[in-house]
Amino acid sequence: MGPAGRYELVSIARNAFSHPKSMNLGMATTSCPVVIMLVGHAIPIGPRWAELAVRHFDRPEVAGVYAHVRPDRGAGTVEGLMYEFGYQLSRFKGSPRAEKKVGVGVFGATNIAIRRELWAQHTFDEGFGSGGEDSHWAMWALEQGYQIICDLDFSVRHSHGLNVRQYWKQVRAWQRMGGYRPFNRAELETYRSFDRNRTPSSHR
Repeated sequence: MGPAGRYELVSIARNAFSHPKSMNLGMATTSCPVVIMLVGHAIPIGPRWAELAVRHFDRPEVAGVYAHVRPDRGAGTVEGLMYEFGYQLSRFKGSPRAEKKVGVGVFGATNIAIRRELWAQHTFDEGFGSGGEDSHWAMWALEQGYQIICDLDFSVRHSHGLNVRQYWKQVRAWQRMGGYRPFNRAELETYRSFDRNRTPSSHR
C-alpha cells in the first residue's frame, strides 16, 4: 500500500456531534470498499498497520477488523496496566482470530476497519449517542453470519492519561453503553481532558 495522494477534511458542528453521527458522516463521504476508522490521538503500531488489517477483507465473510489497544506513554498507572492486560489477554487467546460474541472492548472504534457495503446495509445506530454503536454494529454483523476479526497487528497506542478516579468513571461509562443515551460532553469531561495542546506520545 502506498501513501494516500490527497485528503479531504469533513467537519461536523460541535453541537451536532455524537460518536455514531461522526462515524456515519465519515463513512458516507468515502467510496472506498474498506474504511479504516481511528480516533484522533491513537497512534498506529508499525509501518504496515493498515495493510495488515485490509488483507482480511480478501475473504467475503469478513465484516470488520479491530485490535485491543496498548497504552501510550501518557497513560495513568491503572489505565496503562488495564490496557496492557487486555492486550496481553487478547494475545493469549490467539491472533488473528474470529470473535464468537461481542463484549466490552470487542470492535471498539478506537481502531476498526469495516466493509463499506455492509455499513450501507446497516449504518451505525445514532441512538447510541454516548457510545456503543460500534459493538451494536458488530453484533448485527455476527447475526448476519459475517465475521469480526481481532488482529493485534492492527493495534494502536491510545490512552487518556486518567488517574484512578477518572479511570473508574470511564469504566462506569462503558458499562452504560448498552442502551440509547444522547451524547453528553459535560459527563465526558468529568474524566477526560480536552486540552487541545496535548500531544500524545508513543512507544515506537
